[in-house]
Amino acid sequence: MSESATDYIAPRIPLADADLTARVRSGPPAAAAAALDELYRRYRASVLIYARSCTQDSHTAEDLAAEAFARTLRAVRGGTGPKGPWRPYLIATIRRTAADWATTARRTELAADLETRLPDAPMAASGEELMLVQEDADLVRRAFRKLPERWQSALWHSAVEGQAPGTMAPLFGLSPSGVTSLVARARQGLRAAYLAEQVAGEASPEECGGFLGR
Repeated sequence: MSESATDYIAPRIPLADADLTARVRSGPPAAAAAALDELYRRYRASVLIYARSCTQDSHTAEDLAAEAFARTLRAVRGGTGPKGPWRPYLIATIRRTAADWATTARRTELAADLETRLPDAPMAASGEELMLVQEDADLVRRAFRKLPERWQSALWHSAVEGQAPGTMAPLFGLSPSGVTSLVARARQGLRAAYLAEQVAGEASPEECGGFLGR
């Protein structure tokens, strides 16, 4: 006999980070604690890995990661903090916390190159090319910031963190195929915003005016 429709139980889709944040901020104590536990479970490993890159030993990394979670929790309970996925906010909080520690006695526990470490920059053959590279990066940055936060988060997790749709699905409350569609829309939105930044403003040639809408 075939299984009847009434016997089918749909798989439970995990809550998105934004929903868990709302529970942490204003839910009943039990629900708030459960939501916080879930967020901690999702991000502890990746946050600790990043904290270890900023410190000289595992104990300091544990302290740094714990402080990042504590600061984020205080921000959420104070009405601010992450509005979408927690991971980018936690990583930024680790950097800010490490910068704070660098001005105190704890600076000896941080990575020796922490203050001078910068993302790899593309090499330019001349000052003019370097200026063009910087201008292009600024266009991308402005375009990215104009996207909806959900699109920003989707692009961050997929393009920067290299996460698969199945890994991202619980963060956005979607199925893996839904995440794939979300990322595709976000990429298209970024392309459109980037082109808009290129042709916007008084610096655009007058002859470009008729093509701005395209």
